[in-house]
Amino acid sequence: MASKIKIVVVGLGVGGLVAATRLMDDSYNNGLDCDVTILERRSESDVVHDWHDRFDFQSLRSALGIDVMAGDDGSIEDRADSAFVSPSKRTSIKVHYSAANRPKVIWRPYLHKVMVDNAVAKGVRILYDTEVLRPAYQEVQSGDSHVQRMCGVYAASKDGAVEKFYEADLVIDASGALSALRRSLPPDWGIEALPSPGDMFYAYRAYHRIVGSVPDLQAPFEVYLMHEGEQGLSWLSTTAKAVDVLIGRIYPIDDSKVAEQLDIFKQSHPWLDMALLDGKKAEYALIPVRRPLAKMVGYGYAAVGDSAFMTLP
Repeated sequence: MASKIKIVVVGLGVGGLVAATRLMDDSYNNGLDCDVTILERRSESDVVHDWHDRFDFQSLRSALGIDVMAGDDGSIEDRADSAFVSPSKRTSIKVHYSAANRPKVIWRPYLHKVMVDNAVAKGVRILYDTEVLRPAYQEVQSGDSHVQRMCGVYAASKDGAVEKFYEADLVIDASGALSALRRSLPPDWGIEALPSPGDMFYAYRAYHRIVGSVPDLQAPFEVYLMHEGEQGLSWLSTTAKAVDVLIGRIYPIDDSKVAEQLDIFKQSHPWLDMALLDGKKAEYALIPVRRPLAKMVGYGYAAVGDSAFMTLP
């Protein structure tokens, strides 16, 4: 009888969830005995950004076999018509959607719950508040030479418990663009350890209140390219409930830069309130905007999602 195949996934983002679920499906369809565990450093209530993204149902269906999503509570909405504004702000290209081709947007927490529930139903085990500290290697024979194989990871829970070793035949790295696992890989594997300047997009995103009246907007979703002459972009999307603001650059930004840009937006959009929508918080995110890794796989290791610099989830 074949022994159980142990797979550890580091990170509960889109890439990690899809990898874990697909591996469980493949093991079942091929008569294999796989044990798939996801280790997530954050708590269950704080594991995903509380914002919405453009969404394609076919992608979810082809990746995970999930066919039906309700979204009756407003978790799935139509995307507004868009305007892409030039750096000079003198011209813009407007995109008007028909009823047949209007894209959908979905709230991340809702999508994440659907994906998590699907993974758990298929046998994936998820451990929250568990931070991976470092990988473990063993030396194995490969032809006439010896090579390093990743054979698991050491992790500890946030309550201060003693670190634990999680043995693995395969470690899936979905821990993010600045993955500590990827930075610790043997140099002879030839996998890039760190992104270069300009490879990352540093973004602020928040849902601000609406104050006063809003004019009739032909394109409520405005995207500003090279906003204020800086490398990056910003957007301001006015909905019935809030003003969705993103400010992003290819260099780190802080609260002072965000305040500066919000003041500029306020001048042209007086209905933008500096206060946030009730129940929402401002979030900062780090997003890869470069080509994916040229090599994503090592001996006992594979990178997916942001860890592999995959730009789109």
